[in-house]
Amino acid sequence: MSENKTKDQKGSKSKQLEKAREKAIKERVEIPEEVNGDGFIPPEMLEQMPPAVRERVLNHISMQSIGPMPNPLDKKMTSEHITQALSLNAKRDERLFENAGFTRRYSLAYTAIFVLLFVFVTIFLVQYDIELYKEVLKLLIVFGGGFGAGVGLKDKFVKKR
Repeated sequence: MSENKTKDQKGSKSKQLEKAREKAIKERVEIPEEVNGDGFIPPEMLEQMPPAVRERVLNHISMQSIGPMPNPLDKKMTSEHITQALSLNAKRDERLFENAGFTRRYSLAYTAIFVLLFVFVTIFLVQYDIELYKEVLKLLIVFGGGFGAGVGLKDKFVKKR
């Protein structure tokens, strides 16, 4: 018996909801421009709405307030601010491009210095002591391998981010 009562109650509730929806559709309420962009409706306007529409509007507004708080600066943003942000971004990109050029030049200079130093040490040490030259050459190879491994690992970790 209790199951039949709950089914009847559910059926009557769904019928009531359906009637309220149909009534709300028939009595369409147009929202005038007085409604501000914050999502709030003046109380006078809420009083004029049919109860079903009022309930639906209030439910909708309450659901919007559940989400994260909007940034207060969003409302104050103008086209001038956007233009300024774009120009600052363009300047930053130009600086990054210039910095990349300087980095390439310095890398070339470091490589040239290393090659000249290697040639000088080779010419100087081979004439006097070949065993010392072999030891220095081993140290340079180990240093170069460690440096290359460090740079490779750094690039790998940077790319993961």
